[in-house]
Amino acid sequence: MKAATGPRTLELEQTNARLTESLRQLQATQAKLLFADRLATIGQLAAGLGHEINNPLAFIIGNLDYVQQQMVRTAGTPTPEEHQELLETLADARDGAERVRLIALGGEISVESEVGRGSTFRVHLPVYEADEPRARASGALARGLISPYE
Repeated sequence: MKAATGPRTLELEQTNARLTESLRQLQATQAKLLFADRLATIGQLAAGLGHEINNPLAFIIGNLDYVQQQMVRTAGTPTPEEHQELLETLADARDGAERVRLIALGGEISVESEVGRGSTFRVHLPVYEADEPRARASGALARGLISPYE
Protein backbone atom coordinates (compact mmCIF):
# COMPACT_ATOMS: atom_id res chain seq x y z
CA MET A 1 0.00 0.00 0.00
CA LYS A 2 2.86 2.34 0.82
CA ALA A 3 4.34 1.82 -2.65
CA ALA A 4 1.06 2.95 -4.26
CA THR A 5 0.85 6.13 -2.19
CA GLY A 6 4.41 7.23 -3.04
CA PRO A 7 3.67 8.18 -6.68
CA ARG A 8 0.37 9.80 -5.64
CA THR A 9 2.13 11.88 -2.96
CA LEU A 10 4.75 12.97 -5.47
CA GLU A 11 2.03 13.90 -7.96
CA LEU A 12 0.17 15.92 -5.30
CA GLU A 13 3.36 17.70 -4.25
CA GLN A 14 4.08 18.62 -7.88
CA THR A 15 0.52 19.85 -8.38
CA ASN A 16 0.76 21.84 -5.15
CA ALA A 17 4.04 23.41 -6.34
CA ARG A 18 2.43 24.36 -9.68
CA LEU A 19 -0.60 25.86 -7.89
CA THR A 20 1.67 27.79 -5.53
CA GLU A 21 3.62 29.20 -8.51
CA SER A 22 0.39 30.07 -10.32
CA LEU A 23 -0.89 31.88 -7.21
CA ARG A 24 2.38 33.82 -6.94
CA GLN A 25 2.14 34.86 -10.62
CA LEU A 26 -1.51 35.89 -10.21
CA GLN A 27 -0.67 37.97 -7.14
CA ALA A 28 2.22 39.65 -8.99
CA THR A 29 -0.06 40.40 -11.95
CA GLN A 30 -2.74 41.78 -9.62
CA ALA A 31 -0.18 44.06 -7.94
CA LYS A 32 0.94 45.35 -11.37
CA LEU A 33 -2.67 46.00 -12.40
CA LEU A 34 -3.41 47.89 -9.20
CA PHE A 35 -0.26 49.98 -9.65
CA ALA A 36 -1.17 50.75 -13.28
CA ASP A 37 -4.69 51.67 -12.17
CA ARG A 38 -3.34 54.05 -9.54
CA LEU A 39 -1.09 55.69 -12.14
CA ALA A 40 -4.07 56.07 -14.48
CA THR A 41 -6.10 57.59 -11.65
CA ILE A 42 -3.34 60.10 -10.92
CA GLY A 43 -3.26 60.93 -14.64
CA GLN A 44 -7.01 61.56 -14.60
CA LEU A 45 -6.61 63.72 -11.52
CA ALA A 46 -3.86 65.78 -13.18
CA ALA A 47 -5.99 66.22 -16.32
CA GLY A 48 -8.97 67.30 -14.20
CA LEU A 49 -6.88 69.80 -12.28
CA GLY A 50 -5.43 71.19 -15.49
CA HIS A 51 -8.91 71.59 -16.95
CA GLU A 52 -10.31 73.24 -13.82
CA ILE A 53 -7.44 75.73 -13.71
CA ASN A 54 -7.29 76.39 -17.47
CA ASN A 55 -10.95 77.45 -17.76
CA PRO A 56 -10.78 80.39 -15.34
CA LEU A 57 -7.33 81.37 -16.65
CA ALA A 58 -8.69 81.58 -20.19
CA PHE A 59 -11.57 83.68 -18.83
CA ILE A 60 -9.13 86.03 -17.05
CA ILE A 61 -6.91 86.41 -20.11
CA GLY A 62 -9.91 87.11 -22.35
CA ASN A 63 -11.19 89.80 -19.99
CA LEU A 64 -7.78 91.44 -19.62
CA ASP A 65 -7.30 91.43 -23.40
CA TYR A 66 -10.68 93.10 -23.79
CA VAL A 67 -9.83 95.80 -21.22
CA GLN A 68 -6.49 96.41 -22.89
CA GLN A 69 -8.12 96.75 -26.34
CA GLN A 70 -10.75 99.13 -24.99
CA MET A 71 -8.13 101.28 -23.27
CA VAL A 72 -6.21 101.53 -26.55
CA ARG A 73 -9.41 102.23 -28.51
CA THR A 74 -10.52 104.99 -26.12
CA ALA A 75 -6.99 106.37 -25.72
CA GLY A 76 -7.31 105.90 -21.97
CA THR A 77 -10.35 108.18 -21.69
CA PRO A 78 -13.46 106.00 -21.88
CA THR A 79 -16.97 107.38 -21.61
CA PRO A 80 -18.68 106.85 -18.24
CA GLU A 81 -20.55 103.84 -19.69
CA GLU A 82 -17.34 102.36 -21.11
CA HIS A 83 -15.59 103.03 -17.80
CA GLN A 84 -18.31 101.12 -15.93
CA GLU A 85 -18.10 98.23 -18.38
CA LEU A 86 -14.32 98.07 -17.98
CA LEU A 87 -14.67 98.04 -14.19
CA GLU A 88 -17.16 95.17 -14.43
CA THR A 89 -14.88 93.27 -16.79
CA LEU A 90 -11.95 93.70 -14.39
CA ALA A 91 -14.15 92.56 -11.49
CA ASP A 92 -15.08 89.45 -13.47
CA ALA A 93 -11.39 88.77 -14.17
CA ARG A 94 -10.73 89.12 -10.43
CA ASP A 95 -13.50 86.59 -9.76
CA GLY A 96 -11.84 84.17 -12.18
CA ALA A 97 -8.52 84.62 -10.39
CA GLU A 98 -10.29 83.88 -7.11
CA ARG A 99 -11.62 80.64 -8.61
CA VAL A 100 -8.06 79.58 -9.42
CA ARG A 101 -7.03 80.43 -5.85
CA LEU A 102 -9.87 78.34 -4.43
CA ILE A 103 -8.87 75.40 -6.61
CA ALA A 104 -5.27 75.71 -5.43
CA LEU A 105 -6.48 75.72 -1.83
CA GLY A 106 -8.22 72.39 -2.34
CA GLY A 107 -11.54 72.35 -4.06
CA GLU A 108 -13.35 69.24 -5.28
CA ILE A 109 -12.91 66.82 -8.18
CA SER A 110 -13.69 63.11 -8.04
CA VAL A 111 -11.55 60.51 -9.74
CA GLU A 112 -12.37 56.86 -9.27
CA SER A 113 -10.45 53.85 -10.44
CA GLU A 114 -11.87 50.97 -12.43
CA VAL A 115 -9.83 48.18 -10.84
CA GLY A 116 -10.12 46.77 -7.37
CA ARG A 117 -10.98 48.09 -3.94
CA GLY A 118 -8.54 50.43 -2.31
CA SER A 119 -7.72 52.06 -5.64
CA THR A 120 -10.14 54.94 -5.30
CA PHE A 121 -8.50 58.34 -5.06
CA ARG A 122 -10.63 61.40 -4.48
CA VAL A 123 -9.81 65.07 -4.52
CA HIS A 124 -12.73 67.45 -4.83
CA LEU A 125 -12.70 70.65 -6.94
CA PRO A 126 -15.67 72.96 -7.51
CA VAL A 127 -16.88 72.77 -11.10
CA TYR A 128 -18.48 75.83 -12.68
CA GLU A 129 -20.13 76.06 -16.07
CA ALA A 130 -18.36 78.32 -18.56
CA ASP A 131 -21.68 79.64 -19.85
CA GLU A 132 -22.71 81.18 -16.54
CA PRO A 133 -23.40 84.86 -17.17
CA ARG A 134 -19.92 86.34 -16.78
CA ALA A 135 -19.28 83.76 -14.02
CA ARG A 136 -21.45 85.57 -11.47
CA ALA A 137 -21.61 82.43 -9.31
CA SER A 138 -17.84 82.39 -8.99
CA GLY A 139 -17.92 86.05 -7.96
CA ALA A 140 -20.46 85.32 -5.25
CA LEU A 141 -18.33 82.37 -4.19
CA ALA A 142 -15.21 84.54 -4.08
CA ARG A 143 -17.01 87.12 -1.95
CA GLY A 144 -18.19 84.39 0.43
CA LEU A 145 -21.87 84.83 -0.39
CA ILE A 146 -22.35 81.19 -1.36
CA SER A 147 -20.63 77.94 -0.46
CA PRO A 148 -18.97 75.80 -3.14
CA TYR A 149 -20.61 72.78 -1.51
CA GLU A 150 -24.24 73.87 -1.88
